[in-house]
Amino acid sequence: MNRHFRGSQSLRLMLGVLLVATLAVPVAGCASGRAKKALKQLQGVLNPLLGKTDAEVVLALGAPQSREEIGGFTVWHYFNSYGTRSAAGVAPNPYYTTGSGRSWDVYDKFDLFFKDGHLTNFRVLVQR
Repeated sequence: MNRHFRGSQSLRLMLGVLLVATLAVPVAGCASGRAKKALKQLQGVLNPLLGKTDAEVVLALGAPQSREEIGGFTVWHYFNSYGTRSAAGVAPNPYYTTGSGRSWDVYDKFDLFFKDGHLTNFRVLVQR
């Protein structure tokens, strides 16, 4: 009788771990999907600006947070923060419960490279 009871506890533990693992995968997948979507949208905004003058870029995007000269290029830095996201998981156990969690910043960071007053390239980092 005790053996059967132990089997059910093990089964509950395995089901609990499986449930947590199943719920965690879509959260990671959603974050990845959101990042890809945001990256595509940002590239859609920046690609048409290639070849434009610095004045046209300022009118389209606003002033950058900072600027610097690097190897003949003028580099503009933009950073947009959207706050923090978090995710948590719990693994029930007959004797104790374990949990884990993480949080991360959500932002867009992009650098624009100008040569002779025209946008020639950009680099984008999207964190979701």
